[in-house]
Amino acid sequence: MIIIDIGDDYDAIPAYEQIYALAGPIQTYRITGDPLILKDAQLTVDLFDRYFLDKERGGYFSHLDPYDLDPRADSLGENRAKKNWNSVGDHAPAYLINLYLATGEERYAKMLEDTFDTITEHFPNYEDTPFVQEKFLEDWSHDSTHMWQQNRGVVGHNLKIAWNLMRMYGLSANLMSLGGLAIAIGMLVDAAVVVVENVESQLAEAQDNLPTLHLIFRAASEVAAPVTSGIVIIIIVFLPLLTLQGLEGKLFIPVALTIIFALSGPLGSPSHLQDGAEQVQYQRLLAELLRGVCTRVRVLLCPLHAAVSSS
Repeated sequence: MIIIDIGDDYDAIPAYEQIYALAGPIQTYRITGDPLILKDAQLTVDLFDRYFLDKERGGYFSHLDPYDLDPRADSLGENRAKKNWNSVGDHAPAYLINLYLATGEERYAKMLEDTFDTITEHFPNYEDTPFVQEKFLEDWSHDSTHMWQQNRGVVGHNLKIAWNLMRMYGLSANLMSLGGLAIAIGMLVDAAVVVVENVESQLAEAQDNLPTLHLIFRAASEVAAPVTSGIVIIIIVFLPLLTLQGLEGKLFIPVALTIIFALSGPLGSPSHLQDGAEQVQYQRLLAELLRGVCTRVRVLLCPLHAAVSSS
């Protein structure tokens, strides 16, 4: 078991660390059939079912106390008796699908079904946001006060969003799509640098006794509009590539889609909007904009592309 001694998971055993410890070995097991790897996987799944699983309400707790393996221990602090996307949803992509494909065991098929049923039952939160709810209390009520992350954990996982959208659109992890992901990472870092530099400038020049968090919020708000506009402009620039046909389309459409997906992630929870109706309205507008955008762009621009190519 992996015990964490830094960050939000301090002095605890987080479920996601145990989950992703299986990702590489299970891929290896599918190729080699090494029985020792399978035994490790079985023991880890036993650990999940014995200690992390909430046998009354379903799902898996996010953290265990490292001494008595109790998810409800007071020593866990903010992580006491909590559930989240990582402890529930990440079982499937990290190892469970590959483990079932490699073994065909009914146990893992049922675990997959239970995981998907839990996600569809608890994670959508259409009354408040088009995005999924990410953090929960033990009774599956929404945990909107979890330290700095609150309920935005999934929306902030920009690369995971991009990866899931790539899989949904049937884009493989080839040289072109991974190249697009690398480009998008650079653009995201560039946008983050703008925000951080303005925060440092505000903190250095502050002459009043305002709280540090207030100064950080003010600095981020000052550059939120230009940073967001810059990201939207970059997305628009890549949209015409979706009209390409034939060989050039196979080469460049994966790059464009990957960049669009990755850059759309950080727009899901903008820092300059307060929690509440304003945030929800923005997220719904963004979701509507992204829904079907690729299809619409191709419908509008493909005739133009054909006319230019034939001239």
